[in-house]
Amino acid sequence: MQLVRKLAVLVVAALGLLLGIWFCVENSQPLVLKVYGFDAPELPVGLIITLALLTGALVGYVMSLPWLLRARNRIASLNRKLRRRDKELDRLRGMTAPAATNSKNGDQRRLIE
Repeated sequence: MQLVRKLAVLVVAALGLLLGIWFCVENSQPLVLKVYGFDAPELPVGLIITLALLTGALVGYVMSLPWLLRARNRIASLNRKLRRRDKELDRLRGMTAPAATNSKNGDQRRLIE
């Protein structure tokens, strides 16, 4: 299953790369951007748009990092609690229950096994 997933990711990444290259080649007209009154170097339109998309993806990833780190820490904390509780449960299951006397015939039986 892991191999299929890795192969699918590889195919999608290759397709994205090919589409990006095709887009840049098809939109090769030169363009000069003015940013806050300053002229940026003359670059092809496709390259400018691709750089803008990549910059947006990078900013989105960086902005999501605090949430991802908090979630990862929360998962680790909950896993530690779960392990402690599992150990406690195993310890309690290993304890023997005191014997109880049946009042009718006087024999002893365990309450919990």
